[in-house]
Amino acid sequence: MNEMKAEKIKAKPRTLSERVRTGTIESRLAAAAVLDVLGGGRSAPQAAETLAISLPRYYALEARAIEGLMKACEPRPRGRVLSVEKQIAVVKRELARVSRDRDRLLTLVRVAHRTVALAEPKVPKSKRKRRAPVRAQRAAMVLRSAPAPEAPLESVQTATS
Repeated sequence: MNEMKAEKIKAKPRTLSERVRTGTIESRLAAAAVLDVLGGGRSAPQAAETLAISLPRYYALEARAIEGLMKACEPRPRGRVLSVEKQIAVVKRELARVSRDRDRLLTLVRVAHRTVALAEPKVPKSKRKRRAPVRAQRAAMVLRSAPAPEAPLESVQTATS
């Protein structure tokens, strides 16, 4: 197990030269060209020519590079960061624990009531019956009392044409 930890530690690049080796040749050349332009060593058209891309494409590449730099400079959260899946698993475990505690406490309450010879607590029931909404009743009355159409739909269409 210690060997696995040592491999994980060694796998993470620590120095700049180790980090640079992780990218492709194209990405390293593009990064060097962008840094040269930002540092004032070359102009943007020269960098675009070196990379064999158009000038607008170079500017898009430079913008992405700057966005990546800014994102990399954002402060990282301290400590362990749980993934969404792990957060869901933690919440599910907590829910299961709370459910077990609730069941255990309900059992203790029932046993205590039996010991003291009290009646089981009754769960309050809803005494209100659902009534139909007044608007729905009015609409139903209007629909029931509406007279049937006297003329068929076809005759109405021909009369208006």
